[in-house]
Amino acid sequence: EDAMLAWLKDRGNHAMRQNFPELAQGGLVLDLGCGDGDWADEMTRKYPVQLLAVDADSAKCRTAQARLVGRSGVQVVQQYLAASDFAVVPNGLGTVSSRSLVGWLSQLNVTSVDLLKLSVGAQCYELLAQLIDAGWMSRIRKIQVHFDGNVPQAVAWREALTQRLCATHKQNWQYYFLWEEWSQH
Repeated sequence: EDAMLAWLKDRGNHAMRQNFPELAQGGLVLDLGCGDGDWADEMTRKYPVQLLAVDADSAKCRTAQARLVGRSGVQVVQQYLAASDFAVVPNGLGTVSSRSLVGWLSQLNVTSVDLLKLSVGAQCYELLAQLIDAGWMSRIRKIQVHFDGNVPQAVAWREALTQRLCATHKQNWQYYFLWEEWSQH
């Protein structure tokens, strides 16, 4: 509750989550857990970046696509990202195959990421661990992550991952279990 009050007082959504003057023209922004595309919309209005917005929910992707239609360099993709390829997971009325985040990025020929926004619920722990284990952190300049505090062992998992992140990144700011930001050393 204290973190939420501080976040609101500091105008976190506007002052911190959408302020990236260092983003280069054409830089790659990955919005994993894009939802309805609200953050992607703000980012592509402010910065001339390439943006890949991803969500597992097809309805959210359709909404994001409609919101971002006509934006140059923007792509919305429905994809469930996980630790491994091709596990079948429920998605609305049907099922969707999951993809390994690292494998998927490799398939897309992504070699570096200027900004990664990670907001995928409980999957954030698994996906961030996968990026660290695969040596991808040296390719990601800045990370904004929303750690889901509503999962068992969330505190321990977050602590373990943030300790590992310290090897390549420094924490710029944190609102405990809301949002935090990390930049490469």
